[in-house]
Amino acid sequence: MIAYKGFLPGLICRDYQFKMGLNVTEKANCAHNGFHCAEDPLDCLSYYGDINHAEYYIVDAGGDIDEDGVDSKISCTELTILKRLTKKNFSSMALLLWQTTRSGSGTAI
Repeated sequence: MIAYKGFLPGLICRDYQFKMGLNVTEKANCAHNGFHCAEDPLDCLSYYGDINHAEYYIVDAGGDIDEDGVDSKISCTELTILKRLTKKNFSSMALLLWQTTRSGSGTAI
């Protein structure tokens, strides 16, 4: 599942050092553990809101996946970090997703 993730500079999240490519953990529970990411890039701003300091990436969430229903945040046991997004890329992805969900078509324009 393609998703988005915010980090502190250097691929750090909650004192965990991620690496480009596949990262694996044992359990996925949105409220407690696992690797967290969001299906909506704008939800990343709830957790890493300083767009001038945070880094945002496109990721592939796999393995066991847990959703909490609060926002689009998910937790997974396998997180593959694919590509860093520039501020412009991040904004464009958020706008595209917003337009797609607003139109109700479910497909990208």
